[in-house]
Amino acid sequence: MLRLLGGITFLIALSVGAASAERVEIDYLSCQVCHGVAGTNSSIPAIQGRPMEDLLALLNSFASSASETTIMHRFMVGTADAERESLARYISQLKGPQP
Repeated sequence: MLRLLGGITFLIALSVGAASAERVEIDYLSCQVCHGVAGTNSSIPAIQGRPMEDLLALLNSFASSASETTIMHRFMVGTADAERESLARYISQLKGPQP
């Protein structure tokens, strides 16, 4: 019985982790609409491959009421610290623009 419960607990934890990873990927697709893909010419900066610390600082700034970027503030307001951290980590691990 304990072995069965342990297996069920493991599967639940695994599925929650997978859902979180999928959520971050889906959130990033929203970012990509404006920020494009690496190497795209746009006045909106590419974000792939930027340092996680820089991205997290920006996302936290956008989430605060002090942010002056209306669109980014609307995307980030109401997000949890952990959500912004996961998104920053995900984006930082993507291949950035090539020189």
